[in-house]
Amino acid sequence: MFAFIFLFLCAETAFSLDQPLSPIPMNLGPIDSEVDAKSTVISVRFEAKPSFEKPKIEAHGSFLQVVFPNTITTKSGQFSDAKSPYIRKFAAFQVDDHTVGLRLFVSADAEKFLGAVNADIFENRVLIVLDHNAIEKNLSKELDGV
Repeated sequence: MFAFIFLFLCAETAFSLDQPLSPIPMNLGPIDSEVDAKSTVISVRFEAKPSFEKPKIEAHGSFLQVVFPNTITTKSGQFSDAKSPYIRKFAAFQVDDHTVGLRLFVSADAEKFLGAVNADIFENRVLIVLDHNAIEKNLSKELDGV
């Protein structure tokens, strides 16, 4: 009987509600893009304000990946045309059970875009902005051999 009570108390302690629960994954909502002479803006909507900090942007050869932790998508791999001179297409991919990577397929080596692209959270959306002037400077340095 003593062993049963001991095990019960240990189990009770192990599953205490005092420990923080992991957040429920957010669903990735609609994604669209807008382009003008100065910038390309990709808007990613969520059902509520994202629980993660500023998204991380990674360069992967021919694409940039914006990482959304604690997020899931039901439309993994569905491509959309960005209508941008620098971002050809974009698609969200479920990269693991709780992480979505929004891949932006770019017109040159993705490393050149890192200083020209920014991602910020505004309420229930993430805005990804590519500054056309900054990327043109980066690409012209490559052509000039600087």
